[in-house]
Amino acid sequence: AILSFSLILLFGVVHAEDVIEDIAQPQVEKSAKLYRSPSERREAGLGRKLTDWLSVSGLAEVESEWEHYNLSGESKTDESGDQTLGTLQLGLNFTLSERVAAEFVFEYEVNTGFSIIDEGMLSYEGDSLGLEAGKLYIPFGEFYSHFVTGPILEFGETRGYALVADYELNDAIDVFAYGIESKAGKPGESGGKVDWGGGFEYASEDESVKFSAGYFSDMAETEEQYLEDFNNDYSRRVGGLNAHALIGRETYEITAEYLGALRGFDELDPEEDRPWAANLEVAWFPLDDFQFAARLETSREVPDEPEWQYGLSATWLIGYRINLSLDYLYGVYKKDFVSDDDDNPIDSRHLVAAQLTLEF
Repeated sequence: AILSFSLILLFGVVHAEDVIEDIAQPQVEKSAKLYRSPSERREAGLGRKLTDWLSVSGLAEVESEWEHYNLSGESKTDESGDQTLGTLQLGLNFTLSERVAAEFVFEYEVNTGFSIIDEGMLSYEGDSLGLEAGKLYIPFGEFYSHFVTGPILEFGETRGYALVADYELNDAIDVFAYGIESKAGKPGESGGKVDWGGGFEYASEDESVKFSAGYFSDMAETEEQYLEDFNNDYSRRVGGLNAHALIGRETYEITAEYLGALRGFDELDPEEDRPWAANLEVAWFPLDDFQFAARLETSREVPDEPEWQYGLSATWLIGYRINLSLDYLYGVYKKDFVSDDDDNPIDSRHLVAAQLTLEF
């Protein structure tokens, strides 16, 4: 299945120019920039307006990843492994009125046949107030990245049935708040619990400078599912903090982000009870067709992840909205923190990832 999917995507690369006139929006500029967050991933497709009230967008990806681990156990042997994954994403946007819209995002994994409604929401956009309700990603962590390989701090990604409100205080500052259905709680608590969070974002007039910070009340709700082995029960709720900054110009962009728990989970081992991570990236756009990026990231107490990791990435726009990307990352692990299946401690890792992306 993955081979067939790859051939279809490559066929699209060869014949992309024949399709441009049919699907491209005239105002969309040619760019090799990758999406940097779940919301940008959803909007990555060029889109096509089918009617006055319905538009569609799509994203097709083939990603291959190779890892090589350096071990330090009794055998001190090295291990390597690789995997290839193909995914399809389809977005439907319904314009219900001038201020109200509905959006659905479907994802399909070619390898496993697994499909999911990634997001489904109803939104309202007023003069200063905006609302979103449904199954969506809460604004806890933007996860800025110019790499195929997501940053370590993606452990804080959180999706669920939520209501998000944002309010524009002035031209530069927005504040937001949200509530999300809770699956975790104290033993014996009744259902219907709601977790919450909020924060603010500052953006300069030309959006070349941005800064945002936010708080989330319950880190047990993240997709890392820290308390899954404990039936999602906790003795106390653990909140989290996220902050990110962006400085961008026409030819470069610098992003920095932090995400972490504010205290430890009583249920977890002390060496893994208070996870946090930080990511710094510098991207360079020398031409419309090329993007280069460098990353330095660090983490503490994040399961299975390196203590330090750094690397380079390159993206080539080989056709209209058809990107080919290549990552290399080198990770160094805390001593005796992560082991392989034979209990050999992992010292370091080489990771290479390649991705072919077709946006439409």
